[in-house]
Amino acid sequence: MAHDHVLPPDSIASELMEAKQTSLPLGEVLARVSHEMTHLSKSMDQFQILISPLLVKGHHHDRAFLREIQNLDHVAQKLVCLSEFVNGLAIHMPPQWRIDPNFAAQVVTLAELSATLAASEPAPRRETSVSSGDCELF
Repeated sequence: MAHDHVLPPDSIASELMEAKQTSLPLGEVLARVSHEMTHLSKSMDQFQILISPLLVKGHHHDRAFLREIQNLDHVAQKLVCLSEFVNGLAIHMPPQWRIDPNFAAQVVTLAELSATLAASEPAPRRETSVSSGDCELF
């Protein structure tokens, strides 16, 4: 029978309500991704500041090392550019375009990042105050 897979109207309404509750405006999801990319870029900048004394002290003659450092700088610049691009897309997304980011966020293995990308309300960014000499791995 052709109608065996047709859902009853109340079931369809229930699924639509559930999808509406977990979906977000696409622009908001893109803005979150842009924000995370900006954060990564700033982290890369901090890393470059951290390693710059090493360059001065001994590796400034090692061309391969310098090339890799320049590649890191290029990665940071690309992150900024991609973040601005994604943010530009986010700004121009029609508000009625919605997406459920939960499925995609499940493949993100960092719990805080996954929650930030998937949640209906952005997760508050945990401020880390790691002092010199401390190492926070997880």
